[in-house]
Amino acid sequence: MFSPPTTYVLECKWGLVRKRDVDDFLSVLRWSKDFGVDTSEGRQLKQGVTGVFAGTAFKPEEKVVVSGQALSLAIYANRLNISLLKAADFNEKLRERGCKPNLTIQRICKTARDENEVLGILDAVWREPNEAKDMLVSVLQRNEDLYAFERMLEQRHEKDVAAFGP
Repeated sequence: MFSPPTTYVLECKWGLVRKRDVDDFLSVLRWSKDFGVDTSEGRQLKQGVTGVFAGTAFKPEEKVVVSGQALSLAIYANRLNISLLKAADFNEKLRERGCKPNLTIQRICKTARDENEVLGILDAVWREPNEAKDMLVSVLQRNEDLYAFERMLEQRHEKDVAAFGP
């Protein structure tokens, strides 16, 4: 009741997430007029702002040295008030919300045209988990031209590899 509301800001990255990615995300948040604030110690996150970094994998052996102490990427991010989430964590939340097991964050990302569409689908799925299947079918049909173009590029690439070698 006395604590400020928490605002979660999501950043996603395909591929291996490293310290540099976490630092870049924090910098964007700090310098944002919506999430950052000037303090006597410099630019900081506003109170109640939590960064959430979602990635397919986080480099497990990467160590971050802070004040002479080696920290894992997860501990480092936690100290910066950033939560690290894997795709499996998102999928677990979708299950808890009532979505069927075949609906995954990976499937949503492959279905969507761009980042904004991913966010729109996630928002709609979160509000109406029972409508997720129909929504994804609708998005697939709407984006069919994009998928046809991608298939054409893949076929062209396969022909080039076959003609010239890998």
